[in-house]
Amino acid sequence: MFGLLWLWVEEGRYLSEETRWLLTLGFLGAFTTFSTLAFDSGDAIRHGEWGLAIGNLLANNVLGLICVFAGFRLARAITT
Repeated sequence: MFGLLWLWVEEGRYLSEETRWLLTLGFLGAFTTFSTLAFDSGDAIRHGEWGLAIGNLLANNVLGLICVFAGFRLARAITT
């Protein structure tokens, strides 16, 4: 849905730039941050920025997992 709305608005110019950002990143992005991650990575690939896309995916996933496990450790330290 995110990509469909973004491209439809971008290519058709049916809505203003501000409205597009509000709907896609504000409204749809609020439902899942994965949509934003996927969009940013896909947009980088679409523009030939493969290094940026791969870096974005790796950084988000690796850092996300590190934060999850850090949260587990912190919770254990607090509760024991």
